[in-house]
Amino acid sequence: MLVGGSHQRRLLKDLFTEEQHNKLERPVQNDSEALSVDLKFSLMQIVDF
Repeated sequence: MLVGGSHQRRLLKDLFTEEQHNKLERPVQNDSEALSVDLKFSLMQIVDF
């Protein structure tokens, strides 16, 4: 569950409006370059039934 306040919502709205953010842009100098993405997850709790 994620809870955010009005300041967080306003920040996201300001950062990701169509004028500010282009979904097609990638953070690489060369567009043919591969983009490496690392994801990490951690287990918070195990509930045994």
